[in-house]
Amino acid sequence: MSNSESSRDHFSILPAMSSRPRRDFMG
Repeated sequence: MSNSESSRDHFSILPAMSSRPRRDFMG
């Protein structure tokens, strides 16, 4: 569960990037 929360926080910081596909960001 901790891992999931960490990932969410990271995406929260990304504004426009959030719009992009998470798959692309994760690689």
